[in-house]
Amino acid sequence: MPQGDLRVLLLSRDEPLATVVSGRRTGFSGQMSTSPTSAMPKIPCTVGILTLNSAATLERCLTSVRDFAEVIVFDGNSTDGTQDIARRFGARVVPQVESAEQNVRITDFAATRNRLFTFVTQPWFFDLDSDEIMSEALRDQIRTAVAGQPAAYSVPRRAIVNGTVVRHAFLYPDRYIRLYPMVAGVGFHPKKALHEKILLPQDLPVRSLDAPVLAPWPSYADARAKDERYLALVAAEVVTPQRGLRRKLLKSALVNLAKGIHIGLVSVAIGIRYGGRDVLSIKHWSRFVRYHWRIGLLRMRQTFRRYGASS
Repeated sequence: MPQGDLRVLLLSRDEPLATVVSGRRTGFSGQMSTSPTSAMPKIPCTVGILTLNSAATLERCLTSVRDFAEVIVFDGNSTDGTQDIARRFGARVVPQVESAEQNVRITDFAATRNRLFTFVTQPWFFDLDSDEIMSEALRDQIRTAVAGQPAAYSVPRRAIVNGTVVRHAFLYPDRYIRLYPMVAGVGFHPKKALHEKILLPQDLPVRSLDAPVLAPWPSYADARAKDERYLALVAAEVVTPQRGLRRKLLKSALVNLAKGIHIGLVSVAIGIRYGGRDVLSIKHWSRFVRYHWRIGLLRMRQTFRRYGASS
């Protein structure tokens, strides 16, 4: 991140993302490319984007990945024009489900992502959300990475709240493995339907890229609504009787309760350290406290239910 203020001006959905950077640069460019690099060949990598009624953010997302050889918009039969926007940008639109049902929400993210892999044609894959933006610096680093030996790469993410990049937050460095070659053994853990976990071959090295994905956050109300949808999925998970079930549920309960406490304490400390500048507001970080505590309390209740002799 640059030293000094980095402000991101989020314009209307029909305009590109503009960035204004002041201060000394340290290698990170928050700028988003508004046109492909014409003198360069396409990057031999598929960008996979899961969508459902994502018209409000998809255009700026697709604008940032025009230099890639393939972009797959894996859609849940949206009705808000998402597919029209994707096709206008030359993206390949593929339905998530094999039915004509409209506006289908994902209930198993791991299975959905694994199905997406079956449509990939490029030797590399990059995972990008429909409300995220690839910075120019990250695009350039990916171009270099895919020209080298196979490896998986983690990428940091920077939150943008109310038009400003959050430089200090409990969730940083917020790294996820997003770039990897499409080799045998790559996939998502089938038992991690909600909080997906990437599976990689043991001999595939894992490295890091420095440039971030930019993640403009929705409004607080929309973020809370999204939290509620995820919590509903957690509550709907079937608890199968098995040996050691209560011990596993109790561990999950304690881990989530502890996470909530940790997030709260760290966020307060960050706010004090930086004088409240370029940090998450209390209402935003308290969302995460509430989320983990609700999961923890749910698992605690499940711990003491009757599940049969095998529990």
